[in-house]
Amino acid sequence: MVGMFNDCLTTVSPPCGEMKFWKKTDLSLSRTYNRVTRNSLIHEGFLYETEGNTLKRVLVDTLVSL
Repeated sequence: MVGMFNDCLTTVSPPCGEMKFWKKTDLSLSRTYNRVTRNSLIHEGFLYETEGNTLKRVLVDTLVSL
């Protein structure tokens, strides 16, 4: 999966369990977030993901260091 968040291009690889944030200006890697699953979703600035029977919510700004 590929998408945009603020000034970052995001790529998600569920088989690898990672989400990467790339700076839009020069496509340099800003941050890698491990623990992503097929049940992950970014909506209105939050990353939602399931862990077992629990839904977790993380503010995406805390994952990206620009």
